[in-house]
Amino acid sequence: MPVLERSGPLQSGLCQVEWIHTVCEGSEPFGGPSVDVELPDSLSERQVEEAVSLLVARHEVLRTTFAQDASGQAVQRVWQPERVRLHPSDDSLRAPFRIEKEWPIRAAVTQQGDGHRELTLVMAHIAIDAWSMDVMLRELRTILDALACGELPELPPVVHHPVDQARLERSERMRAVRARNLRFWEEEFRHLPSGPFAVPVIPPEVGYHHVHLDSWALGPALTRIGRRLSVPSAFLAAVALAVSAVSGQDRVAFATAWSSRASRPTRQMMGSVTRDLVLAVGVPRDGRFQDLAAAAMHASLRAARRSDCDVLELLEAEARAGRHRGARTHPGVFVNFHYHAEAEGADGDGGSSPDLAPLLTRGRTERTHLPPVPFEDGPHLLYMSAAPGPEGRPQVFLSANDAVLDADGALALMLRVERILVRFADDPDLASAEFLPDRGARDGVHGVRDAGWVTIDGSWADLRLIETALREHPGVTAARAFTDDDGSLRAAVTAEGPDTDAFALRRFLLNKVGPRHALVVPDRFLINGEPAETGSGSGSGSGSGSKPSSARFARPAPGREQALHDAVIRAGGLEAVSMHEGYVEAGGRLAAVPKVLELLARQGLTGLRFDDFRLPCDLSALAARLRSQGSPPRERPRR
Repeated sequence: MPVLERSGPLQSGLCQVEWIHTVCEGSEPFGGPSVDVELPDSLSERQVEEAVSLLVARHEVLRTTFAQDASGQAVQRVWQPERVRLHPSDDSLRAPFRIEKEWPIRAAVTQQGDGHRELTLVMAHIAIDAWSMDVMLRELRTILDALACGELPELPPVVHHPVDQARLERSERMRAVRARNLRFWEEEFRHLPSGPFAVPVIPPEVGYHHVHLDSWALGPALTRIGRRLSVPSAFLAAVALAVSAVSGQDRVAFATAWSSRASRPTRQMMGSVTRDLVLAVGVPRDGRFQDLAAAAMHASLRAARRSDCDVLELLEAEARAGRHRGARTHPGVFVNFHYHAEAEGADGDGGSSPDLAPLLTRGRTERTHLPPVPFEDGPHLLYMSAAPGPEGRPQVFLSANDAVLDADGALALMLRVERILVRFADDPDLASAEFLPDRGARDGVHGVRDAGWVTIDGSWADLRLIETALREHPGVTAARAFTDDDGSLRAAVTAEGPDTDAFALRRFLLNKVGPRHALVVPDRFLINGEPAETGSGSGSGSGSGSKPSSARFARPAPGREQALHDAVIRAGGLEAVSMHEGYVEAGGRLAAVPKVLELLARQGLTGLRFDDFRLPCDLSALAARLRSQGSPPRERPRR
């Protein structure tokens, strides 16, 4: 019978998102990572079990379960060490983890075709991040080698674990730091560009182009670059330049993973504390690439200094910004760099400085196309990463949304990033303009950018999409969207009847904003020729009017609205909420969403997902998505 050692709250990081998705949707949003480690021939299976058991005993997170406490909040329970038994090497090895009951690690020994054996470890994503994988592999190899020699492994003690991290984060000093950081991100999200690609509407189901590049030139190129400046920053800058070249945007935003391990004890800790930070990098046409890389490094450090935040509170800040701006707030572009320039095989120039360009032809690419899946289950437009590959060479991976890039466009973007870095390794004064000669070209990029598109805060907005959305309002007979001299977005509307004031029209459009649409809600409205304020500004913060008195507080209608209204109040301990506000705007906390869904389920109502509560739409629009259990799914736009 397992014995509980200690328990505590969940630390900040992507583990919070993993946990809440698992509770709300029934499974982790991402498949757990796995690794294969070649075993010494002399080790018996019992010794392999001993090696894994030693690793699990060292790191609390590998013997932790994740559940809910009585109030519905996340709690991690650490169990006393026990011997880990090998798992059968069948399909059950990679089955979803039951994180509330099961330790987040499985181990199996598999016999390979050439006669050697491998230890396969499969982990639950909630327990481990990329940094932790490095710690685990380094320590596991030390343990295996020691046992193969009949010795005990010598490893320094682990003094900091995820439960300790969670308690530290809740200290008085850290609460003040995190509050300051959250205020920084509140302001940052209001001005970050999003939607770099001019695609008006992404289909409900999309495929993905996957490209793998085994680069012979990139390893020595990154080694040379690392002698001058930060290699990850150069990689981020190269991606920004390549995206700018195909999107036509002068300012590119993307999310990148940050390890969040500032102190020495946390660097030895296994656990999921990584979080995604959103950066924006300006791409001037007439500058040096080195200056662009320096700007990327400055943006990374600026964001990293403010990274100590509760991730769910960070998502709430993003949701508030989306409601304020009247636009999607996340760019949908992810860049992760997990390659060390000092990795084995990285420095291929042997201390000399040959021209690296000929090595570009030795690179091997592999392309695959994933069949269409619901966009809400794979919400990225572009994902690019670099990690060690064969013989230590960089393995670059790109996943491109089929609605944004076709197969040739995805390959071209990846090769452009490689060429930028190789050219920069040979020429520190490389001009960015060398890779922007065809900035207006659209080769491999879907959508046609014409006079109907305008740039708002560094994002493409489709004026026709705004006009079409407004004309769907039953009281609107005509609509025209345009930008004025100061760059503000406006809409001239001919309308009559109820709910046709500026505040109501803004609400109507907010209910249509989502990750699939290049829709931006206008700053101001002209209604029947008369200026009208919306009561809430967009990214520029220009709106200054007040809400009509009838709209300041909207009571719920009987039925689904009343059920959602009551669930939000009860789960969040709120006194009252208006159905004309967004969930977060009304005071709802994302940590309380599992409780909201539980209360709705008790009344036989389903149909909402966790991510729905992050949308800028009204609570009344969320209520319209609810359906009774047993009834067919309600048709609703997929995100």
